[in-house]
Amino acid sequence: MNCFILITGYFLPHSRFGLKKLVLLVCQTEFYLIFCRAVLVLLGQAEWTSWMLKDYLFPILRPQYWFVSVYVLIYLLGPYLQKLVQAMNQQEFARLLLIQLGVWSVYPTVVQGLLYQNGNTEGMTYYSRFVWLIVMTLLGAYIRLYGLPFLANLKRSILCTLASFGAIVLFVLGVELGILTFPGIGPVYFWPPNAVLLVLLSVGLFGVFVHLPVPAVGWVNYTASCTLGIYMLHDGSLQAFWWRQVFRNATHQDSRFFLIHIGIATGLILLLGTGIDSGRKVLEEGISRLWDKLTAGKGKIPSSSR
Repeated sequence: MNCFILITGYFLPHSRFGLKKLVLLVCQTEFYLIFCRAVLVLLGQAEWTSWMLKDYLFPILRPQYWFVSVYVLIYLLGPYLQKLVQAMNQQEFARLLLIQLGVWSVYPTVVQGLLYQNGNTEGMTYYSRFVWLIVMTLLGAYIRLYGLPFLANLKRSILCTLASFGAIVLFVLGVELGILTFPGIGPVYFWPPNAVLLVLLSVGLFGVFVHLPVPAVGWVNYTASCTLGIYMLHDGSLQAFWWRQVFRNATHQDSRFFLIHIGIATGLILLLGTGIDSGRKVLEEGISRLWDKLTAGKGKIPSSSR
């Protein structure tokens, strides 16, 4: 999640708002709402009659896909965030980020969490996922414009990634083995997106791919274009179906083959989701052409007025 929004912020300074993109995103969300519901109906686990018209309306503003809702809000605010970024100099921008990261990452993680033994870094200081992803968007824009010293090259980015990942692993092992004891805090304490170590891991990993000299690979780029659809396929109304009935992750968590099981489940979801989203893209192309026809000529100056 952090890395996805860092990418959005990275292109913010030079991006342009497009209503067509917003319309297509709404249509994509509507597609998965209906598709996932249809699957449950075919499986006999839901009925169409239990859905009312309002369940089909406003797919972006309903809580079915919180990430999509937040992403759309950020997209709508994009032009104004862009103006904010352009209006600040580097020093002002850095101070803004330091305040935001201090209030919504460092303070919850270190003070409220470890000092006052509150095991939820997301449940305080007027925090919300929307607020946090705004912070990540601005951080991505700052990296694009000014960079960060510890991400100055590939070697430093790899070091940041490995150090933060290693610290998380050591913390998990320390808590599980009883070496580290923090009342009210479990081994997954650094899982939330605003936890300090996860922020460093996200930024480090992002830096690795910024500096990594990887050529464009067609199938990789195509699969990447399907990732939002894959998210909506496995994290919507079919979530319980995938993880409790098909893959049954909970029943395998004590198995020595658990990591293999997770890898197979992830790979199958990736392949299936890419296939389904490829079919959806055919519909999207039709909607895109229709949109282009309906908006053709708008904004042009009539020849008689030239």
